Amino acid sequence: MISVVVPVYNTAPYLCECVDSVLKQSYSDFELILVDDGSQDRSAEICRRIASKDRRIRFLQQKHKGVSAARNRAMDEAAGDYLFFADSDDAIHPELLQTLFRLIESGRAAVALSGYCRVSSEDLCERLFEDSCKKGEATSLFVSNREATQEFAYSRLGSGLFSAIGGKLIRREAVGPLRFDESLCNGEDTKFLYQLFDRGAEAVVLERDWYYYRLHFSNASREITAKAYRDRYKCGKYICLREAGNGRAGNSGRIGKILLYDLLKWYRTSRRDHDADLKKALEEIAERERKEKSFKQFFLRDRVRFHLAFSCYPLYRLLEACCGPLRRWKGKGRAKNG
Repeated sequence: MISVVVPVYNTAPYLCECVDSVLKQSYSDFELILVDDGSQDRSAEICRRIASKDRRIRFLQQKHKGVSAARNRAMDEAAGDYLFFADSDDAIHPELLQTLFRLIESGRAAVALSGYCRVSSEDLCERLFEDSCKKGEATSLFVSNREATQEFAYSRLGSGLFSAIGGKLIRREAVGPLRFDESLCNGEDTKFLYQLFDRGAEAVVLERDWYYYRLHFSNASREITAKAYRDRYKCGKYICLREAGNGRAGNSGRIGKILLYDLLKWYRTSRRDHDADLKKALEEIAERERKEKSFKQFFLRDRVRFHLAFSCYPLYRLLEACCGPLRRWKGKGRAKNG
């Protein structure tokens, strides 16, 4: 059986569409666990109502503790041999559970996942309907443990194949006692998935975008707090240090460089938006970074850019304005010659 884990928090306008997409699955051996995390809108009322109409739905409630605590609660209560994760404002293709189950059962992978597409609220139902009408064999790609850990080193934080938990089917035995880090409000998905692969898991990827990530104001705005950026950094730093400890210096170095560039990007955001809290938090992180031994391993130009950004921002912006066009011109030249 598959336990479908859906944390719920203030998503009343989208909740029914999410639940409906799960209940319409071609795979029937599942339970749907809805965990309301202290919603302040009508989400709990909606959950209670729909759970009373379908025995496959289990409804749990708790005080507001965050999405990680809600997922952990569901994992503790789950009865299935497999765990599937979705967010309450998203939706899934009607054949997704069955297809992922077949993929994971036919091989040694501990994780089966779908590609995902970002779609607006207005277009979600139409896109889901169009994809449901398409026929044809879905192909898949096996991802070894080595390739999976490399994925974290070759993508920006929060943008890679294994950055988000939505659309992932995971063997319960592979998870064991592992749970989401409840101290993080951002990056908890990435850290959980990294820890899963750090334990030796391998994956199979369905080459269809059958997980529908709904774009709306609430999910676009929840990442702009100082704590959110600090947590994203903590997640990236954790992975960077683990990779170094595992003897994968190349991966660790690349992740460290990604962190460096992300800190610069976030700092530019804080200055542009005049966000004093975020600016202060990033300056504290940057000060610690510059004191670490690993900082000396970066190229001189990267260290200079980093120093200037956090010590003389006007000069940094001036140099970026001058050097930016040159870097783009060189990049086009390399692409043309390649």
